[in-house]
Amino acid sequence: MSKKIKQINFQELLERYFSTYITKKRNILIDAIHAAQPTSFEIYKILKKEREKDRKLKRIFLQEIKSFIRCTKRKVALIKKANPRLTFKGAVLSLKKQENDYTKQRILTFINKFDENSGEIAGLAAQLSQSSLLIAKKSRLTVDANRHHKFIKHLNKRQARKRSENINLAIKQVIIQSQIRRTKKTEKSELLTQPFLHISVHSARNHPQNKGDFIIANGLIKRKMPCHPTVARWFCQRVNEKIREHNLKKNGKLFSAGIAIEGERLSGASINVARRFGSKKTKKLGHLYQHIQLEITRSVRVQYPAEIMGKIIGEIVNDFTKIFLSRQKYEKYIKTHKTAIDNYRLAGKIHTKKIKYSQIIPENEIAISWLYRNAFGVKINDIVKINHENFFVRKGFQKNPEVLFLHSSRKVKIPAIIEKYT
Repeated sequence: MSKKIKQINFQELLERYFSTYITKKRNILIDAIHAAQPTSFEIYKILKKEREKDRKLKRIFLQEIKSFIRCTKRKVALIKKANPRLTFKGAVLSLKKQENDYTKQRILTFINKFDENSGEIAGLAAQLSQSSLLIAKKSRLTVDANRHHKFIKHLNKRQARKRSENINLAIKQVIIQSQIRRTKKTEKSELLTQPFLHISVHSARNHPQNKGDFIIANGLIKRKMPCHPTVARWFCQRVNEKIREHNLKKNGKLFSAGIAIEGERLSGASINVARRFGSKKTKKLGHLYQHIQLEITRSVRVQYPAEIMGKIIGEIVNDFTKIFLSRQKYEKYIKTHKTAIDNYRLAGKIHTKKIKYSQIIPENEIAISWLYRNAFGVKINDIVKINHENFFVRKGFQKNPEVLFLHSSRKVKIPAIIEKYT
Protein backbone atom coordinates (compact mmCIF):
# COMPACT_ATOMS: atom_id res chain seq x y z
CA MET A 1 0.00 0.00 0.00
CA SER A 2 2.80 2.40 0.95
CA LYS A 3 4.59 1.73 -2.37
CA LYS A 4 1.47 2.71 -4.33
CA ILE A 5 1.18 6.01 -2.43
CA LYS A 6 4.84 6.81 -3.17
CA GLN A 7 4.33 6.16 -6.90
CA ILE A 8 1.26 8.41 -7.00
CA ASN A 9 3.11 11.19 -5.16
CA PHE A 10 6.07 10.90 -7.52
CA GLN A 11 3.76 11.15 -10.54
CA GLU A 12 2.00 14.15 -9.01
CA LEU A 13 5.31 15.94 -8.49
CA LEU A 14 6.31 15.36 -12.10
CA GLU A 15 2.98 16.68 -13.36
CA ARG A 16 3.14 19.69 -11.05
CA TYR A 17 6.67 20.86 -11.90
CA PHE A 18 7.44 19.62 -15.42
CA SER A 19 5.67 20.18 -18.74
CA THR A 20 7.64 17.26 -20.22
CA TYR A 21 8.85 14.26 -18.22
CA ILE A 22 10.17 11.09 -19.84
CA THR A 23 11.94 8.31 -17.95
CA LYS A 24 14.17 5.96 -19.93
CA LYS A 25 16.32 3.09 -18.75
CA ARG A 26 19.50 4.63 -20.17
CA ASN A 27 21.90 6.12 -17.61
CA ILE A 28 21.34 9.69 -18.83
CA LEU A 29 19.04 12.53 -17.76
CA ILE A 30 18.86 15.79 -19.72
CA ASP A 31 16.90 18.67 -18.25
CA ALA A 32 15.97 22.29 -18.91
CA ILE A 33 14.93 23.50 -15.48
CA HIS A 34 14.85 27.19 -16.44
CA ALA A 35 12.96 26.74 -19.72
CA ALA A 36 9.59 28.05 -18.52
CA GLN A 37 8.74 31.69 -19.13
CA PRO A 38 7.21 33.52 -16.13
CA THR A 39 3.42 33.80 -16.18
CA SER A 40 1.41 36.97 -15.66
CA PHE A 41 0.27 35.71 -12.26
CA GLU A 42 3.84 35.00 -11.10
CA ILE A 43 4.92 38.50 -12.12
CA TYR A 44 1.86 40.00 -10.41
CA LYS A 45 2.70 38.24 -7.12
CA ILE A 46 6.32 39.42 -7.22
CA LEU A 47 5.41 43.04 -8.02
CA LYS A 48 2.89 43.02 -5.19
CA LYS A 49 5.62 41.88 -2.79
CA GLU A 50 8.22 44.30 -4.17
CA ARG A 51 5.83 47.23 -3.87
CA GLU A 52 5.97 46.91 -0.07
CA LYS A 53 9.56 48.24 -0.19
CA ASP A 54 9.83 49.92 -3.59
CA ARG A 55 7.50 52.91 -3.74
CA LYS A 56 8.48 53.68 -7.32
CA LEU A 57 6.36 50.71 -8.37
CA LYS A 58 2.79 51.65 -9.23
CA ARG A 59 -0.14 49.56 -8.15
CA ILE A 60 -0.99 47.31 -11.08
CA PHE A 61 -3.72 44.71 -11.54
CA LEU A 62 -3.32 41.22 -12.94
CA GLN A 63 -5.43 42.00 -16.00
CA GLU A 64 -3.21 44.98 -16.82
CA ILE A 65 -0.11 42.77 -16.67
CA LYS A 66 -1.74 40.18 -18.94
CA SER A 67 -2.66 42.90 -21.45
CA PHE A 68 0.84 44.41 -21.35
CA ILE A 69 2.51 41.01 -21.89
CA ARG A 70 0.21 40.22 -24.85
CA CYS A 71 1.09 43.59 -26.38
CA THR A 72 4.81 42.96 -25.72
CA LYS A 73 4.69 39.59 -27.49
CA ARG A 74 3.07 41.19 -30.55
CA LYS A 75 5.82 43.82 -30.64
CA VAL A 76 8.49 41.14 -30.22
CA ALA A 77 7.04 39.21 -33.18
CA LEU A 78 7.31 42.34 -35.37
CA ILE A 79 10.88 43.04 -34.21
CA LYS A 80 11.94 39.44 -34.91
CA LYS A 81 10.27 39.54 -38.33
CA ALA A 82 12.44 42.53 -39.20
CA ASN A 83 15.53 40.91 -37.62
CA PRO A 84 15.13 37.07 -37.64
CA ARG A 85 18.47 36.46 -35.91
CA LEU A 86 17.47 38.49 -32.86
CA THR A 87 16.41 36.33 -29.89
CA PHE A 88 13.14 36.80 -28.00
CA LYS A 89 15.08 38.08 -24.99
CA GLY A 90 17.07 40.46 -27.19
CA ALA A 91 13.84 41.89 -28.59
CA VAL A 92 12.39 42.33 -25.09
CA LEU A 93 15.60 44.06 -23.99
CA SER A 94 15.29 46.54 -26.87
CA LEU A 95 11.71 47.30 -25.80
CA LYS A 96 12.85 47.80 -22.21
CA LYS A 97 15.37 50.44 -23.32
CA GLN A 98 12.55 52.35 -25.02
CA GLU A 99 10.16 52.04 -22.04
CA ASN A 100 10.01 55.00 -19.63
CA ASP A 101 7.51 53.58 -17.13
CA TYR A 102 9.41 52.04 -14.17
CA THR A 103 6.75 49.41 -13.39
CA LYS A 104 6.62 48.25 -17.01
CA GLN A 105 10.42 48.07 -17.07
CA ARG A 106 10.24 45.67 -14.13
CA ILE A 107 7.65 43.53 -15.95
CA LEU A 108 9.93 43.35 -19.00
CA THR A 109 12.81 42.30 -16.74
CA PHE A 110 10.72 39.45 -15.32
CA ILE A 111 9.51 38.35 -18.77
CA ASN A 112 13.14 37.62 -19.64
CA LYS A 113 13.80 35.44 -16.57
CA PHE A 114 14.04 32.16 -18.44
CA ASP A 115 16.63 30.24 -20.47
CA GLU A 116 15.62 30.75 -24.07
CA ASN A 117 15.76 27.65 -26.32
CA SER A 118 16.99 25.44 -23.46
CA GLY A 119 13.86 23.28 -23.53
CA GLU A 120 14.09 22.79 -27.29
CA ILE A 121 17.82 21.93 -27.09
CA ALA A 122 17.30 19.48 -24.20
CA GLY A 123 14.35 17.83 -25.97
CA LEU A 124 16.28 17.30 -29.21
CA ALA A 125 19.33 15.93 -27.35
CA ALA A 126 17.18 13.51 -25.33
CA GLN A 127 15.33 12.33 -28.44
CA LEU A 128 18.58 11.68 -30.33
CA SER A 129 20.19 9.82 -27.41
CA GLN A 130 17.09 8.08 -25.99
CA SER A 131 17.69 9.75 -22.62
CA SER A 132 15.34 10.68 -19.79
CA LEU A 133 14.05 14.24 -20.13
CA LEU A 134 12.67 16.93 -17.82
CA ILE A 135 11.47 20.34 -19.02
CA ALA A 136 10.22 22.77 -16.39
CA LYS A 137 6.58 23.82 -16.24
CA LYS A 138 7.02 26.52 -13.59
CA SER A 139 9.41 29.42 -13.99
CA ARG A 140 12.47 30.04 -11.84
CA LEU A 141 10.59 32.93 -10.19
CA THR A 142 8.31 30.40 -8.49
CA VAL A 143 10.59 27.41 -7.97
CA ASP A 144 14.25 27.06 -8.90
CA ALA A 145 15.79 23.58 -8.85
CA ASN A 146 19.24 25.13 -9.26
CA ARG A 147 19.27 27.64 -6.40
CA HIS A 148 18.59 27.77 -2.68
CA HIS A 149 14.96 28.48 -1.81
CA LYS A 150 15.96 31.68 0.04
CA PHE A 151 16.27 33.41 -3.36
CA ILE A 152 12.51 33.02 -3.97
CA LYS A 153 11.75 36.10 -1.91
CA HIS A 154 8.10 36.70 -2.77
CA LEU A 155 7.05 33.40 -1.13
CA ASN A 156 7.14 32.67 2.57
CA LYS A 157 10.15 30.57 3.60
CA ARG A 158 8.15 27.43 4.33
CA GLN A 159 6.40 27.49 0.95
CA ALA A 160 9.64 28.21 -0.95
CA ARG A 161 11.50 25.45 0.89
CA LYS A 162 8.74 22.91 0.25
CA ARG A 163 8.68 23.64 -3.48
CA SER A 164 12.47 23.38 -3.68
CA GLU A 165 12.45 20.05 -1.85
CA ASN A 166 9.64 18.67 -4.03
CA ILE A 167 11.15 19.56 -7.41
CA ASN A 168 14.54 18.15 -6.40
CA LEU A 169 12.86 15.01 -5.07
CA ALA A 170 11.19 14.57 -8.46
CA ILE A 171 14.52 14.98 -10.29
CA LYS A 172 16.20 12.49 -7.98
CA GLN A 173 13.41 9.96 -8.40
CA VAL A 174 13.74 10.08 -12.21
CA ILE A 175 17.42 9.17 -11.79
CA ILE A 176 16.63 6.33 -9.37
CA GLN A 177 13.78 5.03 -11.57
CA SER A 178 16.16 4.99 -14.57
CA GLN A 179 18.56 2.79 -12.62
CA ILE A 180 15.74 0.45 -11.54
CA ARG A 181 14.53 0.09 -15.15
CA ARG A 182 18.09 -0.55 -16.35
CA THR A 183 19.17 -3.06 -13.68
CA LYS A 184 15.67 -4.48 -13.02
CA LYS A 185 16.51 -4.36 -9.32
CA THR A 186 14.74 -2.33 -6.66
CA GLU A 187 17.47 -1.17 -4.29
CA LYS A 188 16.75 0.00 -0.76
CA SER A 189 19.71 2.39 -1.00
CA GLU A 190 19.62 5.46 -3.27
CA LEU A 191 23.30 4.95 -4.14
CA LEU A 192 23.87 4.53 -7.87
CA THR A 193 25.61 1.31 -8.87
CA GLN A 194 26.54 2.42 -12.41
CA PRO A 195 27.82 5.74 -13.86
CA PHE A 196 25.01 8.24 -14.46
CA LEU A 197 25.29 11.47 -16.47
CA HIS A 198 22.88 14.32 -15.70
CA ILE A 199 23.12 17.25 -18.14
CA SER A 200 21.32 20.46 -17.25
CA VAL A 201 21.01 22.81 -20.25
CA HIS A 202 21.14 26.53 -19.47
CA SER A 203 21.58 29.73 -21.44
CA ALA A 204 24.09 32.38 -20.38
CA ARG A 205 24.63 35.98 -21.41
CA ASN A 206 27.86 37.03 -23.06
CA HIS A 207 30.40 38.17 -20.47
CA PRO A 208 34.15 38.88 -20.67
CA GLN A 209 34.79 36.58 -17.69
CA ASN A 210 33.02 33.57 -19.24
CA LYS A 211 35.30 30.54 -19.59
CA GLY A 212 34.15 30.04 -23.14
CA ASP A 213 31.08 30.05 -25.35
CA PHE A 214 30.02 26.69 -23.88
CA ILE A 215 30.68 26.66 -20.13
CA ILE A 216 30.78 23.52 -17.97
CA ALA A 217 30.20 24.42 -14.31
CA ASN A 218 32.40 22.31 -12.04
CA GLY A 219 33.69 24.42 -9.17
CA LEU A 220 34.32 23.29 -5.61
CA ILE A 221 31.39 23.96 -3.28
CA LYS A 222 32.24 23.26 0.34
CA ARG A 223 35.24 21.28 -0.94
CA LYS A 224 33.21 18.99 -3.21
CA MET A 225 32.35 19.00 -6.93
CA PRO A 226 29.14 18.05 -8.79
CA CYS A 227 31.17 16.07 -11.33
CA HIS A 228 34.51 14.25 -11.23
CA PRO A 229 37.08 16.65 -12.79
CA THR A 230 38.24 14.05 -15.33
CA VAL A 231 34.67 13.51 -16.56
CA ALA A 232 34.09 17.29 -16.78
CA ARG A 233 37.34 17.60 -18.76
CA TRP A 234 36.31 14.72 -21.06
CA PHE A 235 32.95 16.40 -21.68
CA CYS A 236 34.63 19.75 -22.40
CA GLN A 237 37.07 18.14 -24.84
CA ARG A 238 34.19 16.43 -26.66
CA VAL A 239 32.32 19.76 -26.97
CA ASN A 240 35.43 21.37 -28.48
CA GLU A 241 35.76 18.44 -30.90
CA LYS A 242 32.11 18.88 -31.93
CA ILE A 243 32.65 22.62 -32.41
CA ARG A 244 35.46 21.85 -34.87
CA GLU A 245 33.48 19.04 -36.51
CA HIS A 246 30.43 21.28 -37.09
CA ASN A 247 32.66 24.30 -37.84
CA LEU A 248 30.83 26.55 -35.35
CA LYS A 249 32.28 30.03 -35.79
CA LYS A 250 31.67 33.69 -35.13
CA ASN A 251 33.45 36.26 -37.29
CA GLY A 252 35.66 33.52 -38.70
CA LYS A 253 36.81 32.29 -35.27
CA LEU A 254 35.79 28.94 -33.80
CA PHE A 255 33.71 28.99 -30.63
CA SER A 256 35.24 27.31 -27.58
CA ALA A 257 34.21 25.34 -24.50
CA GLY A 258 35.74 25.73 -21.06
CA ILE A 259 35.30 24.57 -17.46
CA ALA A 260 34.39 27.15 -14.81
CA ILE A 261 36.05 26.16 -11.54
CA GLU A 262 36.02 27.66 -8.05
CA GLY A 263 36.37 31.44 -7.93
CA GLU A 264 35.10 31.81 -11.50
CA ARG A 265 31.84 32.97 -13.01
CA LEU A 266 29.15 30.27 -13.52
CA SER A 267 31.06 27.68 -11.49
CA GLY A 268 28.02 25.70 -10.30
CA ALA A 269 25.22 25.27 -7.78
CA SER A 270 25.29 23.69 -4.32
CA ILE A 271 22.16 21.58 -4.93
CA ASN A 272 23.98 19.51 -7.55
CA VAL A 273 26.79 18.78 -5.08
CA ALA A 274 24.20 17.85 -2.43
CA ARG A 275 22.53 15.44 -4.85
CA ARG A 276 25.88 13.71 -5.36
CA PHE A 277 27.26 13.70 -1.82
CA GLY A 278 24.13 14.14 0.29
CA SER A 279 23.21 16.74 2.89
CA LYS A 280 21.32 16.98 6.17
CA LYS A 281 18.02 16.56 4.31
CA THR A 282 18.87 14.36 1.34
CA LYS A 283 20.62 11.04 0.82
CA LYS A 284 23.51 10.89 -1.62
CA LEU A 285 23.41 9.33 -5.07
CA GLY A 286 27.15 8.76 -4.76
CA HIS A 287 30.34 9.45 -6.71
CA LEU A 288 29.06 7.65 -9.83
CA TYR A 289 26.55 10.47 -10.33
CA GLN A 290 28.03 13.10 -12.67
CA HIS A 291 26.28 16.45 -13.04
CA ILE A 292 27.15 18.69 -15.99
CA GLN A 293 25.62 22.16 -15.91
CA LEU A 294 26.10 23.30 -19.51
CA GLU A 295 25.78 27.04 -20.13
CA ILE A 296 25.38 28.01 -23.80
CA THR A 297 26.09 31.69 -24.40
CA ARG A 298 23.97 34.08 -26.39
CA SER A 299 26.57 34.34 -29.19
CA VAL A 300 26.15 30.64 -29.99
CA ARG A 301 22.37 30.63 -29.71
CA VAL A 302 22.00 33.65 -32.00
CA GLN A 303 24.37 32.18 -34.60
CA TYR A 304 23.14 28.56 -34.70
CA PRO A 305 19.73 26.85 -34.34
CA ALA A 306 18.70 24.65 -31.42
CA GLU A 307 18.88 21.59 -33.71
CA ILE A 308 22.68 21.82 -33.89
CA MET A 309 23.05 22.27 -30.11
CA GLY A 310 20.74 19.30 -29.49
CA LYS A 311 22.66 17.18 -32.01
CA ILE A 312 26.01 17.99 -30.36
CA ILE A 313 24.77 17.12 -26.86
CA GLY A 314 23.03 13.96 -28.10
CA GLU A 315 26.20 12.74 -29.85
CA ILE A 316 28.33 13.39 -26.75
CA VAL A 317 25.81 11.49 -24.61
CA ASN A 318 26.07 8.50 -26.94
CA ASP A 319 29.86 8.61 -26.54
CA PHE A 320 29.53 8.76 -22.74
CA THR A 321 27.50 5.56 -22.65
CA LYS A 322 30.25 3.74 -24.57
CA ILE A 323 33.27 5.06 -22.65
CA PHE A 324 31.64 4.95 -19.19
CA LEU A 325 29.42 1.93 -19.84
CA SER A 326 30.14 0.25 -16.50
CA ARG A 327 31.57 1.07 -13.10
CA GLN A 328 34.76 -0.78 -14.06
CA LYS A 329 35.22 1.28 -17.24
CA TYR A 330 34.51 4.50 -15.33
CA GLU A 331 37.07 3.71 -12.62
CA LYS A 332 39.69 2.68 -15.20
CA TYR A 333 39.21 5.94 -17.11
CA ILE A 334 39.48 8.00 -13.91
CA LYS A 335 42.65 6.18 -12.86
CA THR A 336 44.41 6.70 -16.20
CA HIS A 337 43.33 10.33 -16.78
CA LYS A 338 43.43 11.90 -13.31
CA THR A 339 46.00 14.69 -12.85
CA ALA A 340 47.88 16.04 -9.82
CA ILE A 341 45.63 19.13 -9.82
CA ASP A 342 42.58 16.85 -9.89
CA ASN A 343 43.91 15.17 -6.73
CA TYR A 344 44.24 18.54 -4.96
CA ARG A 345 40.70 19.53 -5.89
CA LEU A 346 39.26 16.14 -4.96
CA ALA A 347 40.82 16.66 -1.52
CA GLY A 348 39.03 20.04 -1.26
CA LYS A 349 42.18 22.08 -1.92
CA ILE A 350 42.67 24.90 -4.41
CA HIS A 351 45.70 25.03 -6.69
CA THR A 352 45.94 28.62 -7.95
CA LYS A 353 48.14 31.33 -9.44
CA LYS A 354 45.49 34.00 -8.82
CA ILE A 355 47.14 35.68 -5.85
CA LYS A 356 47.89 39.41 -5.69
CA TYR A 357 49.29 41.66 -2.98
CA SER A 358 48.10 44.82 -1.25
CA GLN A 359 49.36 47.03 1.57
CA ILE A 360 45.86 47.41 3.01
CA ILE A 361 45.53 43.70 3.90
CA PRO A 362 46.78 42.86 7.44
CA GLU A 363 49.83 40.57 7.41
CA ASN A 364 48.07 37.54 8.89
CA GLU A 365 44.92 37.79 6.74
CA ILE A 366 43.77 36.80 3.26
CA ALA A 367 41.01 38.61 1.34
CA ILE A 368 38.67 36.01 -0.19
CA SER A 369 35.52 36.64 -2.24
CA TRP A 370 32.29 34.81 -1.44
CA LEU A 371 32.99 32.54 -4.45
CA TYR A 372 36.12 31.17 -2.77
CA ARG A 373 34.59 31.18 0.71
CA ASN A 374 31.78 29.04 -0.69
CA ALA A 375 34.34 26.75 -2.36
CA PHE A 376 36.18 26.19 0.92
CA GLY A 377 33.09 26.24 3.11
CA VAL A 378 34.60 28.99 5.30
CA LYS A 379 33.29 32.17 6.89
CA ILE A 380 34.89 35.50 7.77
CA ASN A 381 37.52 35.01 10.55
CA ASP A 382 37.92 31.28 9.81
CA ILE A 383 41.42 30.05 9.00
CA VAL A 384 42.83 28.76 5.72
CA LYS A 385 46.29 27.37 5.02
CA ILE A 386 48.39 28.64 2.12
CA ASN A 387 51.37 26.35 1.49
CA HIS A 388 51.00 25.24 5.15
CA GLU A 389 50.91 28.84 6.55
CA ASN A 390 47.79 29.95 8.45
CA PHE A 391 45.80 33.05 7.45
CA PHE A 392 42.55 34.50 8.81
CA VAL A 393 39.80 34.97 6.23
CA ARG A 394 38.51 38.46 5.52
CA LYS A 395 36.07 39.79 2.93
CA GLY A 396 37.45 39.98 -0.61
CA PHE A 397 37.31 42.85 -3.08
CA GLN A 398 34.11 43.07 -5.11
CA LYS A 399 35.93 44.28 -8.23
CA ASN A 400 38.25 41.22 -8.27
CA PRO A 401 36.18 38.25 -6.99
CA GLU A 402 38.37 35.70 -8.79
CA VAL A 403 41.61 36.93 -7.11
CA LEU A 404 42.96 36.25 -3.60
CA PHE A 405 44.80 39.10 -1.85
CA LEU A 406 47.61 38.96 0.74
CA HIS A 407 49.74 41.65 2.40
CA SER A 408 52.65 42.78 0.22
CA SER A 409 55.19 41.38 2.68
CA ARG A 410 53.71 37.85 2.60
CA LYS A 411 54.99 36.57 -0.72
CA VAL A 412 54.04 32.93 -1.30
CA LYS A 413 55.22 30.34 -3.77
CA ILE A 414 53.07 30.30 -6.92
CA PRO A 415 51.08 28.23 -7.78
CA ALA A 416 49.86 28.05 -4.21
CA ILE A 417 48.00 25.23 -2.48
CA ILE A 418 45.16 26.60 -0.35
CA GLU A 419 43.01 24.54 1.99
CA LYS A 420 40.64 24.95 4.90
CA TYR A 421 42.27 24.75 8.32
CA THR A 422 40.86 21.78 10.24
